[in-house]
Amino acid sequence: MLFPRPASGEYAPALLSLALLAGLATQVFLPAATEFPAVTPRVARPTASPVGAAIPDYAAVLAAPIFSPDRRPGDAVGGDAVEEQRPILIGVASDRRSGSAVIRGADGAVHVLRPGSTWRGWKLVGVGATSAALEGPAGRFTVTVGDVRTSSSAPSGGPSAPQDTNP
Repeated sequence: MLFPRPASGEYAPALLSLALLAGLATQVFLPAATEFPAVTPRVARPTASPVGAAIPDYAAVLAAPIFSPDRRPGDAVGGDAVEEQRPILIGVASDRRSGSAVIRGADGAVHVLRPGSTWRGWKLVGVGATSAALEGPAGRFTVTVGDVRTSSSAPSGGPSAPQDTNP
């Protein structure tokens, strides 16, 4: 019994050891140095002149407000003229099925609007407990009871200005 049987698995470690020794011998007898091309000094390239960033046109950006429902500035639709034509909400009456809004126009006349009805270009689109949503020439806005807005007494960005609502 000098030699192990082929099915015993004792040949595998011996064969792997011989393969590793053959790889080591190959590494020893191969040339050790690799020749690289000669290094040439690099010439520095001239630096590019910096280009200034384009300055945005802030006046053009502010002229088209992004959060306005109609994306038009107030002056483009008549600003003060439209503000004077907006109705003042005197009161609301509603139940589970329908509602109505009592409004007063710039001429002082009082009108009752139901959802879907119009008055001088303003359409009543919704009625809340203390507010009404109207849609008209200047877009959609919500007016609350007692919200008095005149172009001379309230600034356009003040607390009594109409609040735009998105559908």
